[in-house]
Amino acid sequence: MTDRTWGSLVLRGLFAIIIGVIAILWPGITLEVLVILFALFALLDGALAFVAAVETDWWPFILSGVISVLIGLAIFIWPAPALLIIIYVIAIWAVITGIFQIVGGIAMRKQVSGEWMMILSGIASLILGSILVIFPLLGTLAYIWVFGIYAVIFGVLMVGSAFQLKGAASK
Repeated sequence: MTDRTWGSLVLRGLFAIIIGVIAILWPGITLEVLVILFALFALLDGALAFVAAVETDWWPFILSGVISVLIGLAIFIWPAPALLIIIYVIAIWAVITGIFQIVGGIAMRKQVSGEWMMILSGIASLILGSILVIFPLLGTLAYIWVFGIYAVIFGVLMVGSAFQLKGAASK
C-alpha cells in the first residue's frame, strides 16, 4: 500500500463530503449546477479509482473508474437531456459502482480487517440507486438532499476505508 493509494481514497472521500455538504446546505442551487457537480464528482471519483486500481491491481476499481469517467463525460457532453434520463443515469451509476465497491470490499478481506466501511459505501450507493429508480419523479429538492446525504455518508466511509488500509499497511 503506497501513500498515493491511501491519498486517492482520502481525496475521493473528502470530495464526496464537500459535494454532499454543498448540496445539503444550499439546496436551492439549480439542478443544472447539481448536474455539473455530479459530473465533476463522477470524473474525479473515476480518476481516483484508477489510481487505487493501478496501485492495488484490483479489477473492481478499474471497472468502477471506467464507468464513473464515462458517466461524467456523458453528462458534460449532453447536459440538456430530460431530468428523468439524468436521474436514471445517476441511479444506474450508483448501483453499478455500489456493486463494485462491495466486491472490492470483499476482496480487501484478505488484506485488512476493516473492509466493512468499503462494503457499507457500496451499500450506500445501492440504496441511492434504488431510491432513484423506485421514486424517479420526487421533487428536485428531495433529490438534492438524498444525493447530499449519500455523498457525505459515502465520503466518510471512503476516508475511513483509507485509514483502515493505511493502518493495515503499516503493520
